[in-house]
Amino acid sequence: MPSYSIVTFGCQMNAHDSERMHEVLRSHGYREAEQADQADVIVLNTCSVREKAEQKLRSEVGRLAPVKRARPDAMIVVAGCMAQQEGDALRKRMPIIDVVLGPDNIPELPALLADVSTGGLPVVRTVFDLDAPSFLRSDPVARGGAPASAYVTVMKGCDERCSFCIVPYTRGPERYRASGEVVDEIARLVAAGSAEVTLLGQTVNSYRDPSA
Repeated sequence: MPSYSIVTFGCQMNAHDSERMHEVLRSHGYREAEQADQADVIVLNTCSVREKAEQKLRSEVGRLAPVKRARPDAMIVVAGCMAQQEGDALRKRMPIIDVVLGPDNIPELPALLADVSTGGLPVVRTVFDLDAPSFLRSDPVARGGAPASAYVTVMKGCDERCSFCIVPYTRGPERYRASGEVVDEIARLVAAGSAEVTLLGQTVNSYRDPSA
């Protein structure tokens, strides 16, 4: 059974995305490694908003360089906002990266890893799901139970264009989740043991129910 490790930088949305990657990988037969350096797949879920984001990524990739030299089959994935923002430029600056993955492309991760592991070229996948927005639901069973405090995504993206903020370019335009899906996920988390649920999104106050 192949193993994986996920290192998360940044905000609550990144932490939530990392949880979804845990579940996606586990549902495809991966197990979480006890130590990151021993994992077959090492995911760095990045931020481009918090201070010194790229320096942190460079430091982590540099730390993994000896791992990649010792185990060339180990795969390094850079996900998250910096992956979305930089795309192929990241691979050009850090050629040991095997997969660059945008936040909307998390469900594709197992297939991309399978392709690279069987001889495919390193891949950059940073496509916004504008035509058919999807929201990965939490899976308490896959994670061995629900956390006491859980996050549920109600929307993603931002339509504002503040001069100081890069979020519209790393998370795309606003897309909203149907209220019925939100309520169903909250009910499932509460039934599994969650006592608190935080509604998550880049601009939650802009939420509009697309099913209304």
